[in-house]
Amino acid sequence: MTVAYAYTGTFSAGADVYAMADLWYKGGVDVILSCGGSIIDSIQQAARVNNKYLIGTDADCSAAYSSTVTSAMKFVGVTAIDALSRLVNGEWEQIGGTNPRLGVVSSEPDKNHVGLPGQYSGAFTSAAYRQMVNKLYTGAWSPSGNVQIAVISSPVAPYITQVTARRDGSVSVAWSAVPGASGYTLYYAEAEDGALASGGRIPGITDTSIDLTALNFKTDYLFAVTATVGNYETAMSPHVQARVRGINYRALLIGEVHFDDDICTRNEGDCDLMVSMLASRFTPIGTQYMTPAKYTDRSATQILSLVGSVFSGADNDDVSLFFIATHGDSVTTWQEWYEAPGSLGCVDPNGQLSWLDLYQLAGTLEAVPGEVVVVIEACGSGAAVYDPDHPEEQNAASRLSADTVVNAFPSQKLDRAEDVIYIYDKNGSGQIVQSRIGEFRVPDKFYVLCAARYLQDSWGTEGPPARNYFTQWLTDGVGTSGRMPADADRDGVLTLNELFSYISSVGDDRPFGSNGDTQQVQVYPVGSSYELFRAEPIY
Repeated sequence: MTVAYAYTGTFSAGADVYAMADLWYKGGVDVILSCGGSIIDSIQQAARVNNKYLIGTDADCSAAYSSTVTSAMKFVGVTAIDALSRLVNGEWEQIGGTNPRLGVVSSEPDKNHVGLPGQYSGAFTSAAYRQMVNKLYTGAWSPSGNVQIAVISSPVAPYITQVTARRDGSVSVAWSAVPGASGYTLYYAEAEDGALASGGRIPGITDTSIDLTALNFKTDYLFAVTATVGNYETAMSPHVQARVRGINYRALLIGEVHFDDDICTRNEGDCDLMVSMLASRFTPIGTQYMTPAKYTDRSATQILSLVGSVFSGADNDDVSLFFIATHGDSVTTWQEWYEAPGSLGCVDPNGQLSWLDLYQLAGTLEAVPGEVVVVIEACGSGAAVYDPDHPEEQNAASRLSADTVVNAFPSQKLDRAEDVIYIYDKNGSGQIVQSRIGEFRVPDKFYVLCAARYLQDSWGTEGPPARNYFTQWLTDGVGTSGRMPADADRDGVLTLNELFSYISSVGDDRPFGSNGDTQQVQVYPVGSSYELFRAEPIY
């Protein structure tokens, strides 16, 4: 008889216990004596997977564990009655302060301190069991010194303790250490494939964790780990599953051109500039924008519908960019302004004019999951970040203060985790027992750039080339090749504040028209380090 033995050091079920049992069963072990409390939960799972058996301990385990052959039982009732009887009969000194090993003390099975449950099958009848007990009691049966038992120990497979799926699409996998292991191998594959052996494989890992960056966004993956001990690779850990996150960037570009009283080709020129810029630059995580959805001449109702359809695939990790170039309201009196927000002129393909209320636009964009970058080229577009509760700022030359509340684009904040951490149980099942949030970040829902202050004109030219100055300054600051001109610290990443500062330095206080009017870009939030673009995919 060959016996595989290991000291678990625990009475709790866990993936390490499961991994060892699974390894033994696969290596030819037929039955495991589970001696250690709830570790039987993991051994039962491994026995069921491998169509093998277990022996329970302490009590009859057959009802709770279907793989049970029999159980090594403690008849604690017999022991308790024996101790109490000695106490009553004045014989307590025979056992008090001692550590007796209580076993077979009678030829009658139900009078012993240990035994087997009343399970009989085949040749093992109740009579055969009573005969066996009697032979043990009388000494007719005793352990033979000629029996050689080779005790082997098998290396324990590791188990995955944590998978951290980050918003940038990277995933960190961590696992338990295996004594004597010289390295580890990580296996991974898309969950729908289910075949880890034919998926990805990273051998020679000397740490107990690894970061992965080349996985598909928004996809469920399976992970497992093995350890290398000497020349032996352990069995795989129980598989665990986690969903890769990742930010998808979408863009909706709208240019209103054919109004009933004039043609503003510069608005379509703005969309073309944005398309070229988005196609040539990279997102902060090194990906590219999805193909921008570009439209001209859409009514207010149609624009709101486009927001829903173009951004329909977004989730809370994603970023959606909304750009519109059109006429805006720059002549409303202050009294009217306090009661109603600014609005954007919209024209449908038939030349019919409608007005898009900024509050209504904000409400529709607020329903888009994730973060929303809003760029508005229109007269009076600063209404999107103007707070009518501070009328003294109406004609102020200074920028809006950092604590200014976005009104048209509300200061709705999203409680969203940067990292979602999956913590797995240790009974080998690989199920998530707790999903907890890492450090909370509370970003603004909206990141807004507007071409002009409220009640202020925005300027452009019908060309050639036809474009508005604000969009020209913006796309010049981002650029289409080489270093981004607006990248002030030259770190290869362009923030909202850097782009705002660049546009302001180029366009603010520049006189336009016969009256020498100026145009001043507005931003929300002020001084934001929110990242918009990078020049290259990797720096």
